[in-house]
Amino acid sequence: IFAMISLYSHRIIILTVQALRADGKGPPSGKIEYQDISSYTFGAVGEGISAFAAITTQLGGCTAFLVFIGENMADVTGMTPSMVMLCLIPLLYGLSLINNAGLFAPTSHLGNAALVLALS
Repeated sequence: IFAMISLYSHRIIILTVQALRADGKGPPSGKIEYQDISSYTFGAVGEGISAFAAITTQLGGCTAFLVFIGENMADVTGMTPSMVMLCLIPLLYGLSLINNAGLFAPTSHLGNAALVLALS
């Protein structure tokens, strides 16, 4: 049932993107994002709700990741988890200023390799 709902939702998104392109209402770059779809279908309110949902989701994921790192690093460093999180915030803020996510690829490959080695 969930697969059918997902397939239906994706089909609606595809039809909306095609309608956006046919009407010429997409952004000049041609790259249509969720905010563009929300703006096209629900106006400014939909665009605002879509942006708020995206920001809230990203903020929640980052917070959960920060707590996870804080809890695990607290065991290694001997500091409290909240102190580890406070120390990590400037570093993570600096990393968030990097626009090209491809620069993180080598580190990601090392992390994936370490995970495979740890599981085997």
